[in-house]
Amino acid sequence: DRPKKISEDAVFDAKKSMGKVTTIVEMLKGQSKLVSGLPEGTVYKNVNIWVGSGGIANSNNIANAVVGFRVEKAWLEKCGADETSVALWNYDKTWSKLETKEIGEDSTYVFFESKTPGFGPFTIVVPDESIELKSSSPADTSSPTTKSSESSPAADAEKPSGKSSI
Repeated sequence: DRPKKISEDAVFDAKKSMGKVTTIVEMLKGQSKLVSGLPEGTVYKNVNIWVGSGGIANSNNIANAVVGFRVEKAWLEKCGADETSVALWNYDKTWSKLETKEIGEDSTYVFFESKTPGFGPFTIVVPDESIELKSSSPADTSSPTTKSSESSPAADAEKPSGKSSI
């Protein structure tokens, strides 16, 4: 069994030789302390991803950066969302919605990839307008139902707390 995690991988093409590059993925309990707010919608998870040190993971040094991640099918069902509404957002002074595509699934998770211009704070979001329609009786459609999610990742930290190499 693999440990429970959100980020499956962070990959990129190096434009120049950088030697061994350390990548740190922080699973956050809530909003990153490095952002002032979150994009609209229901948040699945918040993550900080750091590649290298001293700002080496920039457009002069890397290209074709991609973050792979997964979302529990049970959470999507609870939110009344489907896999086509999942989006990864990246923060660099403002939130940017990244191009996100489904790349597979198993019995528990749907797997995604998103192209990213860089690394730092990320959040996985589905729009609030995703409404679960289970009842066959007439419903009040005057305002959409929003649901909050709970997260239980390891720690919310301002500085990197663990290391892994890619």
